[in-house]
Amino acid sequence: MLKELFNTRLEFSGKAQYSVIVTLFYAVITAILCAHHEMWRDELNTWLAVRDLSLSELLKFISWDGHPFLHYLLCLPLARAGFSAAAMQILCWMFCTAAVFVLNFFSPFPATANLIITFSPPMLYYFPVIARNYSYIPLLMFAFPAVCSYLFRNKEGNSRIYRIQILSVCILAALIAGTHAIMFGYAFAALLLVYYKLYKDKTLNGANLLSATGSSIIILLTALQLLICRLNNGVLNNNGTHSLSGFIPILNSFFTNSFSDLIIKPVFENTALCCVILCIVFFIYMLGRAGRRYLLLVFISLFVQSVIYYSSYSIVLPARTFTILLIFVSAYWTACAEKNISADKKTILPVIILFILSVPAGYNIILKDLKNPFSSAQEMALFIRNNIPDNDDTVLIAPYTNYSQALAYYLENRKAYYDCGKKLGVMTPSENTSFYKTAENFDCFNGNRQIFFILPYDKKEKMNVLIPVSMKLKPVYDTRQSIIRYESFTIAEFISYE
Repeated sequence: MLKELFNTRLEFSGKAQYSVIVTLFYAVITAILCAHHEMWRDELNTWLAVRDLSLSELLKFISWDGHPFLHYLLCLPLARAGFSAAAMQILCWMFCTAAVFVLNFFSPFPATANLIITFSPPMLYYFPVIARNYSYIPLLMFAFPAVCSYLFRNKEGNSRIYRIQILSVCILAALIAGTHAIMFGYAFAALLLVYYKLYKDKTLNGANLLSATGSSIIILLTALQLLICRLNNGVLNNNGTHSLSGFIPILNSFFTNSFSDLIIKPVFENTALCCVILCIVFFIYMLGRAGRRYLLLVFISLFVQSVIYYSSYSIVLPARTFTILLIFVSAYWTACAEKNISADKKTILPVIILFILSVPAGYNIILKDLKNPFSSAQEMALFIRNNIPDNDDTVLIAPYTNYSQALAYYLENRKAYYDCGKKLGVMTPSENTSFYKTAENFDCFNGNRQIFFILPYDKKEKMNVLIPVSMKLKPVYDTRQSIIRYESFTIAEFISYE
């Protein structure tokens, strides 16, 4: 039965129609999920930055925030045109929808394998629904081998079509580097393959050399920006993972967060062991079947990811870990493209199993997002608009900007103090100061004013830790518990200094 399923092939004459049907079905399902998803701080942080900051402030913010240029570049014109953050959701959804068509129409994999990838939690939820820079990765990772399949078959090195194909793969490599720091390794390895192709065809000159050089410069500048950012933030120095004992928890997180419900329940190390074994199996299969150059593509990608996780992240979230599955898919697809063959079912099977393993926890999160708020920021904003007067005698204070970015978006033009007193929805280096040192200096404490504090719900039992202990607060309203941590809120009225 399994052999029949993975040997399923669709004739080209019907493949376009089939791919369109699958894509439309996928588009409808993910559109419904997007409509039910309430964006949280990591999504709206980017939107607030491109909407509210000047160009010079935005450049400073990007140099501090730690993500490459692509997401900001795509969201900037939408935000400045006056659209709501829903435009960012639609943009990310469109990228993933296009990725599904490319996968089902162009890939050398069996139809069943494509369906499993398409409707797995990464492609059904984490990439299209959560509107972040990860949403662009699937399309770019699928488009690269799709274009390579035509490039490798083109023997006319001096033709215009050949130069366009070289330009296309170079642009794709640069864009992959612009999605996230963890994708720099794949972008670099992909560009090495382009150079190898040009060297092999003896066409490393003229427009081809210009395309490859331009892509190289963009990738290197992106890497430099990310390095400077991490040095400025002290991330490379203060992460606390620069030892074997510190790296093991990150390794465990890498393999478990994709296949366990990180947000709801603890992860288990046996899941990590299972995933490590499957990845090793697939790695060995690629060595024997896909060719050493493409094994190198995977190796460089994973090595760079490991270095970044080790030096910069104390925890690895699901969307990040699912990129390793995309790397396996894209690398093997590229190998098949060079040989002009269909994928071997034994080679693709281990990575398909990894996608299947993500189903239980992934679908659990999807159901929870349909029934519960992913973030409760919109609920708190609605309560404030309906119950807290908007005048000069009423003051709102959200002392932790990092947890209040979604709230800042939903409050729109409502005046509120974030962090050290500045009315700004995004955190910048100048605002990254302790509320303890600034709360008593707010001018809002002068005069007879009604003052309300908005605090993360998960920490409400420790109000006396979050704010100066000399303050006495009266709880007013608690939102529903959100799915994501620190996105539930409580609002409390300031009574007096004790």
